Amino acid sequence: MIEIHNISKSWNGFSLSRISARIKENEILGIWGHNGAGKTLLLETVAGLWYPDEGRITFRGKDMTFDPPEKRNVGFVYQDHCLFPHLSVKDNIMYGLRFRKLSKKEKQKRLHELFCSLRLESLVKRNNPSLLSGGEKQRVSLARALASDPDIVCLDEPTQSLDEEGRELFYTMIKNLRSVISSPVIFVSHDYDELRQLSNRIAVMEKGKIIRIDEPVSFTS
Repeated sequence: MIEIHNISKSWNGFSLSRISARIKENEILGIWGHNGAGKTLLLETVAGLWYPDEGRITFRGKDMTFDPPEKRNVGFVYQDHCLFPHLSVKDNIMYGLRFRKLSKKEKQKRLHELFCSLRLESLVKRNNPSLLSGGEKQRVSLARALASDPDIVCLDEPTQSLDEEGRELFYTMIKNLRSVISSPVIFVSHDYDELRQLSNRIAVMEKGKIIRIDEPVSFTS
């Protein structure tokens, strides 16, 4: 479980204000809001890219408020893929295992699980990720984020740059995540319909605050 306790953070003239939330194991928490609501700043603070000015963040009961990202074991996927152009598809995904003390056999087993679960078998021998489609790049980016068996997965507008076909495939992958990990997922989007079909609960953000958290059905009833 991830617990956010009264987090406040000021950055570049904008502030998160006393945000609290719990994200349970096996849960996908969607965070919805218009541009400038503070969604990405909150996500990056949870991931450890920024430290809060006030409040605490705990992972499974352990205080991680001022731990760097690598000590939080966070899998992070941005909308622009962020693949390493000098590495092959396989090596990009392997990069996600750099902090895991696994044998070569264990790493190969993990890669096989990811290739099968995320439908990457056809991409494994690609040497130049710049030649992949947007949807393929995002699938590789997600596989890299999941490779380390992260304690939390952070998705920041991961489908914004994808076409309709790429989005639908990515949605299928997110729905099948539980075959790869059981950790909490935070999915940031400004597309409410997207979050409604993928999330267990949705947190609505406005001007740096969470103003409501509820199950998707409760927002439409």
